[in-house]
Amino acid sequence: MKTLVIDGKSHLLGRLASVCAKELLNGRKIVIIRCEKIEISGKHIKNKFRLLSRFKKRTNTNPKHGPFHFRSPSQIFWKGLRGMLPHKTKKGTWALLNIRLFEGIPNALRNIKKMNFASALRINRLFPGRKFSNLGEIASEIGWTQKKFIIEAQKIKKFSRKTTSKVFYEKNYYNRKNLESENNFNEIVSGYLKGINPVNFTEMNDSFGGEKKKNNILLPNKILALKRKDRVPKRITSNPEKREYLFLLIRMIYIWYINHLLFSFFGLYVSQNKKRVIKPLIRRTVSYQKLLI
Repeated sequence: MKTLVIDGKSHLLGRLASVCAKELLNGRKIVIIRCEKIEISGKHIKNKFRLLSRFKKRTNTNPKHGPFHFRSPSQIFWKGLRGMLPHKTKKGTWALLNIRLFEGIPNALRNIKKMNFASALRINRLFPGRKFSNLGEIASEIGWTQKKFIIEAQKIKKFSRKTTSKVFYEKNYYNRKNLESENNFNEIVSGYLKGINPVNFTEMNDSFGGEKKKNNILLPNKILALKRKDRVPKRITSNPEKREYLFLLIRMIYIWYINHLLFSFFGLYVSQNKKRVIKPLIRRTVSYQKLLI
């Protein structure tokens, strides 16, 4: 089975752990990066004190026997995941060995496609306005000391990524910009015509398939396209009289459509409220006829 590389950013801790536990039991291998960006629902201070209260628990006679409490985000997530697996059985231990957790993004996984679990994302699971906290910030406050190093490493990687992209851009697109400039246009034409035998170009007709004349020289459309930088968009109609007729026709269709809608709504209203609309109209017409008589 293919290994899953998951970006832990903006995932809820418990929901991500439950999905990972199910996948691990099915035999899938999982790698989770950026564990410091995992989020927990609830207030920051509440989650912090909940973790701190666990640190007091230990074996009274010999603390070396455990339980052991972790302070880094990856280890906190690992312990939550372990509780969702039967880790004391053979199947559970093999499943737990198939997961790798990292703070930040390792160099080996920088260019690999990352996945997300939509069912575990905080934006899909928490209502807007609900409190949530960041696992990395809580871990740094309870004793995790590697946060500043990861931030510095990310800055360096970002800088190196920008520099490499700049070099790539200059290498691939700078030459193309030079081709489009006015200075290199004549050089391109001369380079294009070097391999052609010296023939009277004025007498040639459609020799290169769709060329156009410029200073008695036939040039291909691709080279002439470099000169066409600002292209004027086509108008609807060049004739002003036709344009007026067209707008009149559109206006008439619009008025007819609105009238049709109004009459249809009025017809519905009359059919539903016959007593309210039709009877008063009949009474008025009868009284008006009597007055005339």
